[in-house]
Amino acid sequence: MMDILESILEGREKRYDLLLKLLERFKRPLLVLTLNYPGVNKINDISRFIFSEALKSIDIFSFILTIQEEGPAGFCLIGLLSEDPLQAKLKAVKIEEEHPLGRLFDIDIIDYPFRILSRRDLGFKVRACILCGREASECIIERRHSLSELLTKIENMVRVYNERNCHLRDK
Repeated sequence: MMDILESILEGREKRYDLLLKLLERFKRPLLVLTLNYPGVNKINDISRFIFSEALKSIDIFSFILTIQEEGPAGFCLIGLLSEDPLQAKLKAVKIEEEHPLGRLFDIDIIDYPFRILSRRDLGFKVRACILCGREASECIIERRHSLSELLTKIENMVRVYNERNCHLRDK
């Protein structure tokens, strides 16, 4: 178990180093797409499906280049943006709020030199827990919910999403 956690942390450190290098080289804002997916098994059929839907949802952004990776820390897309970072953050929040699986997407906008634009910067509420509606960060810190509860909820969200989309395709 410790090896997996170390791999996840190492993957996040490498991602952070890459972000710093891209920001320094291009001096442009970045979009970083990851998933809010709990547990150590970040790469599986469900997370792969969620990430593919997240990728489809970000086609509204103007990218100069993108880098996509997957590893112990999960799926990630880093995109160098050719648009205003505040406008990009507004788009990101809209996706996270309105897409049926958006609660599972984590779309960060990072401006040069290294400023992560937050929802609060734009007057939005912090993200809510998918189970109880409280602040998600509090539930994570306090470990209010079990991993199995969270994974069951995510599986149900994906199932409902697929059922709705299947129904729409049949029309």
